[in-house]
Amino acid sequence: MSTPPIASTANAYLPPFSFQAIMSLLIPREKRKMKKVKKEKKKKE
Repeated sequence: MSTPPIASTANAYLPPFSFQAIMSLLIPREKRKMKKVKKEKKKKE
C-alpha cells in the first residue's frame, strides 16, 4: 500500500508523533462506526 497524498503532505507539515496521535484517535472512531452500522443492518433484516 502506498501512502495517500493527503497523509504524506500532513506528515511533511506535522511531526510524526503528532500525526500518529491524530490517526490513533481517528481510526478507533471509524472502527466503532463500522461495528454500529453492521449491528443496525442485522436488526433491520
